[in-house]
Amino acid sequence: MSAPEAPKLPLEGLPKPSGAAAVLRYTGIPPSWFQKRPKLPSRNWLIFWGVLGSVTSLYIYDRRTANKIKQEYADKVRWRSEEKLNPLELPRRVRVYACRWPGDDDHDRSMKYFRKYVKPILVAAAVDFELVNGNRHGDHPLRGDDQASIVPIPSATTPQKQQEREIQGGILIVGRHTLKEYFHGLRLGWTEGLRDIDREELLARQLASDGVFDEPEDLNNETLSDGKDSAMPHTGVSSSISGPKSPLFSHVISQPAKSSSKTSGPQRITQSNETPAIPQEIPPQPPLLLLSFQNLIGFRYIPHMIIDFFNERRRAKEGAEAAYTLIEGHTRDFIPPEHRADLDSLYSRSDAAEPEALSVSLPKLGPQGGDIDFDIDLERYIPKTGCRKIAGAREREPTKEEREHPPPTEVELTTERFKKELKWKEELDGWKLLRAGSGVDWDHRFVNKLHVYQPPTETSA
Repeated sequence: MSAPEAPKLPLEGLPKPSGAAAVLRYTGIPPSWFQKRPKLPSRNWLIFWGVLGSVTSLYIYDRRTANKIKQEYADKVRWRSEEKLNPLELPRRVRVYACRWPGDDDHDRSMKYFRKYVKPILVAAAVDFELVNGNRHGDHPLRGDDQASIVPIPSATTPQKQQEREIQGGILIVGRHTLKEYFHGLRLGWTEGLRDIDREELLARQLASDGVFDEPEDLNNETLSDGKDSAMPHTGVSSSISGPKSPLFSHVISQPAKSSSKTSGPQRITQSNETPAIPQEIPPQPPLLLLSFQNLIGFRYIPHMIIDFFNERRRAKEGAEAAYTLIEGHTRDFIPPEHRADLDSLYSRSDAAEPEALSVSLPKLGPQGGDIDFDIDLERYIPKTGCRKIAGAREREPTKEEREHPPPTEVELTTERFKKELKWKEELDGWKLLRAGSGVDWDHRFVNKLHVYQPPTETSA
C-alpha cells in the first residue's frame, strides 16, 4: 500500500524571484536580505546624521562661496596683467605694513591674513608688493642703519622717478594696531632730529649707573678695615663702581674709533652744536589703504571663533574688495582728527614705574574723529593681560638651568642683563603705544599730504 502524496501548492502562491534576487540566489546570499524592508534609524542616529550633514553642508557652501568670490574679483582685474610694459618700465609695487597683534605670540598672523585674502587678487592683476612685517615694537627703526649701508643697485631711474613710483604704488596697512605703529613712526621721522646717542647706548649708561652690581656697604667696611690698603678713603661703594665711566658696560657702549676721531673731530663738534632743522612741510606721501583685521585671543571668544570659522566668505569678500580698491586707485583726502593724541607724555613717564601702575595712570582716549578712528570698535578684543605679562617677565625667578649654569664672567652677566632689559623696555613701549584707548599719533603737517583709497563707483568700475 503506497504512502499518501503531499498536497501540491498552487504555483501562483509561491513568490517568484526576479531581477537581482533571481541572479544572486545562487551565490549563497540569504534570501531574507532581499526581502528586508528599510526602516527609519533611531532618534539618536537621526540627530547625529542631521547635525553632521548640516555642519558639513555649511562648511562646503562657505568655502565654495569664498572661492567663487576670489575667482570673480581675480577675473575682473586679470586684464591689467595683460597690458604691455616698456623694457625699462617697472610694474606697480605696493608696500604692505603689518605688525604683531597685542597679546599674540604669532607675529605673522596679520601678514597671513593679507596673503590669504588680498594677495591672490594682486597676483591676478600683476601688481608687485613688498612685505614689511614687524616682529616687535621698534624692530625696523633699530635696523635702519644696517639697511642704509647696503650699496644700492644701479638703475636707470632717478630719485624723483623712484619717489613717484612709490607714491603711485600705495601703502596697505593691515589692522588698527599697524596704523598706530605707522603714524607713530611717521611723526617721529618728521618731527625729531637725529640723536647723537642711540637708545642702546643710553640704556647701557643707565644700567651702568644704577648700582646693581655694586658690593654691599657692610662688605666694603670689612674689607677696608682688614685689608692692606687701609689708608684709602672710604667712599661707601666698591672700587669697580658702576658709573657712566665704569668698565662694566663698556663692551656694550659703542666707542668711536681713534683714527676717525682725529680726522673728523672739528666736524663732529660743529654738528653737535647745530640743531637739525625740522621741516615745516612734509613731502606728499603714498596713499593708504586701511584693511580691517580682527584677532580673537582667549577662551571667552571661542563662540566668536566658531562663527568666524563658518564665515570665511565674509573675509574673502572684504579682502577682495580691498584689493580691487587698491588696484583701481581712486583716492580721496585723509580726514584729519578733531583732536590729536599726546603720546609724548606716555614716553616721558619713568620706565622704572610698575607697568600695572602705568595701566591705571595712563589716560584712555576716546574717538578722535576722522579716518583716525578706523577699526576703533575692534580695540575691545585686545587682551587686557598684556600689562601683567610684562610685569611678570621682569619679576620672574631664574629657571633651574639658569641657576645651575650662571654666566661665568662679569662681562657675560652684564651683556645678558642688557639684552633682557632692552627687550623688556621695547615690549613696554609697544604696550604703551598699542594698548586699547591709546589713540593714534598725529601731526598737523599731515593735513592735505595724506590720501586714502576709496572704493570705485559703479560707473567708474
